[in-house]
Amino acid sequence: MYSMTRSKIFLIITFILLAQISCFAPRQEYSDTTPIPVEIQIPAIVKREQELTITLTTEPSVTCLIVVSFWNSSNDWTGKDLPTIESDESGICEWRWEIPKEAKDGVGEIRGFVKKGEKRTDFIPKTFCVETCP
Repeated sequence: MYSMTRSKIFLIITFILLAQISCFAPRQEYSDTTPIPVEIQIPAIVKREQELTITLTTEPSVTCLIVVSFWNSSNDWTGKDLPTIESDESGICEWRWEIPKEAKDGVGEIRGFVKKGEKRTDFIPKTFCVETCP
């Protein structure tokens, strides 16, 4: 009988603790806002020390941020934040950038997001090849 009472108390305390812990879990909120559209263009193959144009198409007056990443000659994955810019009246964000000499042959990628007020859309990484594709 003593063991049965003890088990019930243990279960009650466990239940209360679990209920308290669940209050600290992040809450997911539903948003009926449509994500900001985004499309990015970059050449499929880029050459070292060649200036390339990266174009992101979205809505007008949207903040655009991208990071270009690649493997360098030391086999380190390196990322370069390009300047944050605002899209023009046509919804275009455009950067001109040169792939560094130390970039290694292989796959690179562009990641980033667009933001307008409280709305933000992260986009799926866009890949490209430096010199040759594996």
